[in-house]
Order: sequence, then structure tokens, then C-alpha cells
Amino acid sequence: IKLAITYSSLGVLYYHLKRFNLSEEYNLKGLDIRKNVFGTLHLETIRSQTNSAYLLSIQGNQQKCIQLLKEIIDPAVIKYGLYFFEIQNIYAALSLCEQRSNNFVEAETYALQAIKIAEKIFHPLDPLIADGYHDLSEIYSFQKKYILTLSYQLKAAKLDRERNLNNYILAEEFNSEIET
Repeated sequence: IKLAITYSSLGVLYYHLKRFNLSEEYNLKGLDIRKNVFGTLHLETIRSQTNSAYLLSIQGNQQKCIQLLKEIIDPAVIKYGLYFFEIQNIYAALSLCEQRSNNFVEAETYALQAIKIAEKIFHPLDPLIADGYHDLSEIYSFQKKYILTLSYQLKAAKLDRERNLNNYILAEEFNSEIET
């Protein structure tokens, strides 16, 4: 597995060096090792496959990104259930890939599913929920659904504001305890 980690790390390094072909090659080598060692539905493999798909999407290979994610989504839901972090991450990645492919209806469907899961499994002020709202508002903007765009931008802003206020209150309480 150390070799798989090394390959994935090299994939990230090559990505930052803008050597995208090598980046893809090493990420997929790391993924193949994980599949052989752990199996396709091990969390380490699912995480690696999702990360590889994100990288492919960033590199502009939406078709391969979608293919990698669709390979694992249904079996992963069957094994782990819908309300699980890795499942939420797969739906968010699918939404991104579909959005970058200009398939906004599919992107919306996946984004809504990712948000549904995030709202159920994360703390109500978790930044991933606000990120989901931001992503969905962007999808609606591309579709010229401006009322929905504004609605989700406002939801994200409200969540961000509440989280910042909550963090401020916690910091003030901590400072008060230190002073006493």
C-alpha cells in the first residue's frame, strides 16, 4: 500500500507541475493497487477513486471522471448506505463533473443529493453544507434560474454568517475563561 500512496503523491506532484498525463498515470496506478489490495468497495479505494475523479475533472477529462464515479456510487450506497461521508463526496464530485460538461440538469440532481446527505450527516454549520449551496447556486446561474440562484446564495451566506458568529462567541468565551 506504500507504493499506492507514493504513486498518488506523485500524481499530485505532477499535477502541480502541470504534467497532467503523468499526474493521471500515477493517480490511476495508485488506485489500481488499492483495488487489488483492498477491493473496490474498501473506503481507502473509494476515497482514492473519488480523488482521482476530481483530479481528472480539474484536468478537463469529464468523461473519465464521470465513469470512475458511476462505477462506484451504486455499490457503495448498497454497502455503506446513503448517509455516509464518502457517498456525499461522490455525489458532489459527480455534480462538479457534470457541471463542467455543461450537463446542468444532471449536475443539479447530484448537487441536491449531496446537499441532502450533508444536511443529514454534518453539523448544521458545517462548511460543506454552505459549499453545497454555493455549488448549486452556480448551477442555477448557468441555467438562468436566478431566483433559485439567489435563494441558495442567501442560504450559504446565512450559514457562513451563523458559523462565523458562533466561532466569535466561542472565542470570546475562551478569552473570558483565560482572564479569570
